[in-house]
Amino acid sequence: MLERFLGKDCRQKIEALESEVDGLVGENERLRKRLQKRNEKAEEDPAERQALFRALRKAETRIQGLEHELSLLKEARAGEAGDPFERILLSGSESLLLLDRISRFGECCTVRSFYIPQGGDGAGVVHPGEAARRFLESLKTDTGVFLTYDAGVPRLFAFAAVPPFPCTEEVPSSSPECIERFREVLAGQRNVLFVSAHAGSTFVGMASEEGLLAGRYVETEVKEKHSKGGWSQKRFERLREEDVQQHADRARAAFNELAREAGAIAEEIVLCGNLALAENIAQDQVRSGRRISYRRIDAKPGRDVGERIAKEIWSAVWYRIA
Repeated sequence: MLERFLGKDCRQKIEALESEVDGLVGENERLRKRLQKRNEKAEEDPAERQALFRALRKAETRIQGLEHELSLLKEARAGEAGDPFERILLSGSESLLLLDRISRFGECCTVRSFYIPQGGDGAGVVHPGEAARRFLESLKTDTGVFLTYDAGVPRLFAFAAVPPFPCTEEVPSSSPECIERFREVLAGQRNVLFVSAHAGSTFVGMASEEGLLAGRYVETEVKEKHSKGGWSQKRFERLREEDVQQHADRARAAFNELAREAGAIAEEIVLCGNLALAENIAQDQVRSGRRISYRRIDAKPGRDVGERIAKEIWSAVWYRIA
């Protein structure tokens, strides 16, 4: 069940990704220079210029996805180096299986379970150790955290889990009932709207516990970043900002259309990717009063990313804390 915890191959994954990113950055620069030359001869061969632009856009999207994956791996490795606790993302079904195992432990062990809501001070929570207490106090989450461990031998098992959604009802301190509430959060029926935003490449959708219900992929031309400096740099940045805003406007229109189709059945909005851009895209629907949550979802930009995002929205982050 826990074999997917980050292991020793993390370093190799990081090195492989860094190598691939370096190669793509070099290819990106070559394409950019070729495109710049072709811009000067656009009237002579517009078809080749367009082909170069598409190749450049594809390289940029690939680089963006790889850099996102690389940053997640580096964060995980940094957590490994500086934090004694292992971290893993488990899907809703995997989390339910782990909860079933914990419940069976309760038949022969003294299992303690608690739920600390967002902003809660943890009053009344008995921690399995001082290190675990400090870790939980430092854990930032907008859905709260569940804590469960064997009170007799904490090293047998002790887990903290960040649920995909908050528990909106009061959670009793009784371990079986606390675990049952966590199970209800994971298995309960709900519909959510989501925005996975990246400059020039955004996916908006609606999902339920069954998976992706509907989605729209929005792709527009956004100038790549570069740093020549001086007046030309400022002008380029202004033009890029205009491109990004035009992308946000198109993605917002698609998201608003999706929200109108969803009506009142969507209970909340999940934002991921570039959060500032996602907030820009979702601003009209935020005013509807739906709850907003932010996720760190490892999803590369693309038109086929919807199912992956829908699955991760219902996933829980687990920590082995003893």
